[in-house]
Amino acid sequence: MDGTQRDRNLTNYHTHCDYCDGRAAMEAFVQNAIAEGFTALGFSSHSPIPYPSPCNMNRERLDDYVQEFRRLKQQYGSQIELYLSLELDYISFLPNRGKFLFDYFPDYPLDYRIGSVHYVLCPEAGEHRGKRELTLVDLDVSGARFDCLMCKYFPTRDDQDSLLDTYLSNHIALARHPGVDIIAHPFKMIQLFYYSRPDLVGSGRSRSYIEQFFLEAARNQKVVEVNTKNACEQGEFYPDLSVFSLMKECGCRVTVNSDAHFPNRINNGRRKALEALYDAGYREVMELHHNRWSPVSINLQCPAL
Repeated sequence: MDGTQRDRNLTNYHTHCDYCDGRAAMEAFVQNAIAEGFTALGFSSHSPIPYPSPCNMNRERLDDYVQEFRRLKQQYGSQIELYLSLELDYISFLPNRGKFLFDYFPDYPLDYRIGSVHYVLCPEAGEHRGKRELTLVDLDVSGARFDCLMCKYFPTRDDQDSLLDTYLSNHIALARHPGVDIIAHPFKMIQLFYYSRPDLVGSGRSRSYIEQFFLEAARNQKVVEVNTKNACEQGEFYPDLSVFSLMKECGCRVTVNSDAHFPNRINNGRRKALEALYDAGYREVMELHHNRWSPVSINLQCPAL
């Protein structure tokens, strides 16, 4: 690569919860991406889900989101490629893992689809009108909040083992799902399990799940996201840096995304991620340009990084 703007790798960003300020928020991301030298930007707000959630867009805001994207594409299309996406949650029931919720928008006009695992549905104690109540449990929380969730919903070791198995197996199911192009921040919440249950650190069981996920992602031609959201503040990548070499051995294609919820973080951690991928044996990452996923060489000499 030649050190020009073309050296910026595609970033996807998630809009603030519930679409937020709409026009002003989305335009700020486009302007910052152009100022940072990006050639492509993907919008991937957290999609509506059929359960109350403060972290997902309300269904009635979806059309506004699409209309604003189209306006921005028309206004800025000569300066940057803009792509429309949604981050679609893969949700399973506990303890029965037989039913999944994912395909909310199979025919929606998206340029690509991101799949992620944030939630499980947990049966509450007791019944309401003869039916067991289901509570949506968000696992993407602070350590203190995670401990509270464990005490309330998963108090026994068997409950916690089942939860971890479900969280990990949902990633494998997502890697096999035909309706997803990118898999977002794999195993982001796994450290919380380790903090809550130190005996799970280095667990051969979790390592087996992770390896199987990478193999399935490679087999099904998914693009695995290396998420840099907390690379600067907390020194963390998702998936963890320790599995980059395994990811390469399994043949996974990767893309580096900032998952920026704020415009000024749109380039957070990019160089660190590319350096780490290079050290793990990667020589290219995937980018979406001209509506096609293409491999692009990693150029660590590029001054624009």
